[in-house]
Amino acid sequence: MSAPSHIARENGRKGGRPKGSKASHTLQIQWAKKQLIKTYIENIRPINKALIDKALTGDIAAIRELNDRVYGKASQPIEGSLMGNVNITFDKTFNVSSDTSR
Repeated sequence: MSAPSHIARENGRKGGRPKGSKASHTLQIQWAKKQLIKTYIENIRPINKALIDKALTGDIAAIRELNDRVYGKASQPIEGSLMGNVNITFDKTFNVSSDTSR
């Protein structure tokens, strides 16, 4: 039977991976990500050309993707009902009220 991992071994070290080292699956994922990025960079022009060609045929998803890449994604509006007064501060303070009787 081996000693519990929380008990120091003969060399004074506790069991387990050394502090700061990465698990093997983490290293494999990082390597795969680097390979994917490298492949993408090598093929960026044909990928973009294919996307543009699809957009020119009227493919809505391709048009939306190009617009998002060029102009950035549109911010999503915040919806909901307010109960009472809410102060929202930007450069100026605006008082928003759910009271519609004014």
